[in-house]
Amino acid sequence: PMNLLPCTAVQKNSQMKIQLSPEWFLPVPDITAQHIKPGQKLIAGIRPDDIMLHNPKKTCPDEWKISGRVDVIEPLGNETHMHLNISGVKLTGICEGSKEVAAGKKVNLVCNAGNLLMFDEESEKSIISGK
Repeated sequence: PMNLLPCTAVQKNSQMKIQLSPEWFLPVPDITAQHIKPGQKLIAGIRPDDIMLHNPKKTCPDEWKISGRVDVIEPLGNETHMHLNISGVKLTGICEGSKEVAAGKKVNLVCNAGNLLMFDEESEKSIISGK
């Protein structure tokens, strides 16, 4: 299931971002940024397969990188679900089944902010489609 996380829109360095915790900010895709305003209460939808272990061989924006703690792992054969705590935010990510992750371990992660889905907290409607 999708991670649905309360957050607030903020303007930081002339870029629209969402603040998920006091320390965790993610950039908002341009198509969404034009439809939200600073201070707006939102719900961020982040699919578990968009939260993955950081691979230093793959490039991604620095602001997508974050560290967190693995609370629980669910090995499912070809993939493992990681129940994570990132700056106090609880969510689920996925890694390859062969990767060694363990409960209680600190991990470096990447959150693909390009695939964020945004919903208005009050109406629960999609920011883009309005549905």
